[in-house]
Amino acid sequence: MQEAPSLSQSILTNSSGVIVFLFFSTQLLVPYGYGLPLLLALASIVTIRKWMVQDQFYSRDDIILFAAFMLFFVVHLFFDFFHDAHTDRTIRYLLAGMVMLFLIRYPFNIRYLWAGVALGGIVAGGWAFVDVFYLGAARASGHTNAIHFGNGALVIAYTCAAGIIWVSGQQNKRWWYFLLGAGAVMGLLASLLSGSRGGWITLPLAILAFFRFYSGAFSLRQIIVIPFLAAALFAFTYSYEPAGVKSRIDSAVSDVREYFRNDNSSTSIGYRLEMWRAGLLAFQEKPLLGWGREDYATFEGALIEDGLVNPRIDRFRQLHNQYVEELAKHGIVGLVSLLIFFLTPLLLFSRKANSPDLHIKALACAGTLSMIAYIEFNLTMSLLSRARAVMVFVFLIIFLWSALSAREKYLEQTDNKMQG
Repeated sequence: MQEAPSLSQSILTNSSGVIVFLFFSTQLLVPYGYGLPLLLALASIVTIRKWMVQDQFYSRDDIILFAAFMLFFVVHLFFDFFHDAHTDRTIRYLLAGMVMLFLIRYPFNIRYLWAGVALGGIVAGGWAFVDVFYLGAARASGHTNAIHFGNGALVIAYTCAAGIIWVSGQQNKRWWYFLLGAGAVMGLLASLLSGSRGGWITLPLAILAFFRFYSGAFSLRQIIVIPFLAAALFAFTYSYEPAGVKSRIDSAVSDVREYFRNDNSSTSIGYRLEMWRAGLLAFQEKPLLGWGREDYATFEGALIEDGLVNPRIDRFRQLHNQYVEELAKHGIVGLVSLLIFFLTPLLLFSRKANSPDLHIKALACAGTLSMIAYIEFNLTMSLLSRARAVMVFVFLIIFLWSALSAREKYLEQTDNKMQG
């Protein structure tokens, strides 16, 4: 049984909640706001002797998810040394796993999380609206580039939508419905105004998953109205020319046609297709462990020199596809570790999404939708090659899972007390 909270534990849990709130509410607009979880990593290191005890506290699923993080950490630590390409990104997977165990032991109040994502979505949508319609920006971008801003806003929108079911068991329902509903709508608006086309492919999958998990939780009218509102918002921004959505979609279709019909790779999507081709050629040369970052740059340079790929792709630091990136730079070993890293939380969250408890159900649905989004995002971006994207992704999953696991343990303890 978990020990009664002391003053120091109360300080830890409340401080953790504030950090979670700030992480979600500021990550899209405040520079380096994504680095706040490192404070929790420090706390987990300082208190490691308290939370790492052998009392069967952590569940099998906790250990499985922690193991997936540790496997990815160990594999890429090996690659850092094998290819002599050290990076500070690798250690973050270890720190994230430690923070997960720390937060399960000392859980934060879930309201911090839902309030943070709601505010994050509202602020992102407001900023995007001002950025495009008043400041005249071609694409909303926040403090980062438009792609990361748009994808991040879309994940926040999905998380807000999943959180709406949690409201049913809360006081001040109208306030929470308004906050999370507004966060979902404004987050979606921010994504659309960012022009980040790659993320929009997830919308049909997300809507299907949402209603799959929440079947029976909504009336027939709500089932019709919710997707209708999302479609109406998309249709409005698509047809309203100053928003730039129509031109972005039309240009994508044109780029693909130009590449395959006219062999024109000097377009936005053409460059991506050339980078993927170069990455696959590199994989064929070293299929097991790949080339590493530095040697791959040399290999790509040789392809350019031989006229086999568009020479302008050398200005890109990553291959705009995380799966091809792993194959080229870390081989099949890297790809397998990446798939385990992505599919483990997806399967764990989706299994919990049918829980009768609304807290668990909402968190599991948010985790499932987030994983679907990130798995798709990485088809057109190498997100794990950027320190910011690593932090946002891993701690989003860690915060959702630790809150879910802590809730399960609370229910189990409550049930044991009633039976005792």
